[in-house]
Amino acid sequence: MVLRRSTLLIALAILLPADLGCFRQPSPEDELLTKLQSKDANQRWTAALLIRDSPPVPSAFIDPLVKLLNDDDPKVRRVCAEALGETGPSGKRVLPQLTELANHHHDAEVRHALHQSIVKISNTHSH
Repeated sequence: MVLRRSTLLIALAILLPADLGCFRQPSPEDELLTKLQSKDANQRWTAALLIRDSPPVPSAFIDPLVKLLNDDDPKVRRVCAEALGETGPSGKRVLPQLTELANHHHDAEVRHALHQSIVKISNTHSH
């Protein structure tokens, strides 16, 4: 019985491809994108904080961060506004949208953070 199990396990190890999707760990970027969509505000805030504190922010995060500028939680909104300032040249594509939000957003802290982010993005140069 033990010999059969061992033989089966060895056969499976040889026959199964090593890169099956079910055995792959999600990338850190995928994990952060998932956390940005969490129902838990603390998870969204933590993800946005990690993104903000690891510049330059990858372009895959820009649209989710913009969307979270209207989050129910004020600390999530604020850190997303700050994170957008760390996008570098890739953030230039959303400058018109950020400018509109910076002028009309209901949260004064978000407006202030967006104004600072707009200046940062505007002062970056494409390579």
